Amino acid sequence: MADEWASFREEHSQLRAGLESLRTVGDDVGRLDVAVLRHEVEDVYRFLSHRLLAHIAVEEEVLYPAIARLNGYGTAAGIMRRDHAEVSNAVRELYTLRQELERETFGETEAAALRRVLYGLYQLLTVHMANEEETCLPALDRVLSEGQARALAEGIELFDAAEQAAE
Repeated sequence: MADEWASFREEHSQLRAGLESLRTVGDDVGRLDVAVLRHEVEDVYRFLSHRLLAHIAVEEEVLYPAIARLNGYGTAAGIMRRDHAEVSNAVRELYTLRQELERETFGETEAAALRRVLYGLYQLLTVHMANEEETCLPALDRVLSEGQARALAEGIELFDAAEQAAE
């Protein structure tokens, strides 16, 4: 079967490049001037709140319902959705910490929390995307016809395009 998921995998590849900034900015916390760190955190937040959360919305609306319909994969879809909920919670926490960077009281406690959120998101998202590619997509390949897989992949692309246009 042709790789119907090439576009999805390419999307993940592009997201992984953005995820690297989570790790590197986490490394920068406590080493950079707060004004420079503020700019880096803003870039990370923009990536997460616009690009990554839009990707998550596509998966929630198109990919996970298809996975949940597979015999024996309803739990897997639920686990993946739980990851998304944790990502959303962490992005909200990053929003709050981003505001803390604006204050003169940003200290070691806030720096530790910022590192925890950035490193936690990096780890969670890295494992989450690997699970999608190594478990979910092969499961879909096993049960969907090539036409069904292509239609699902095209649905993901269309929904993604609509999400990006809405930004």
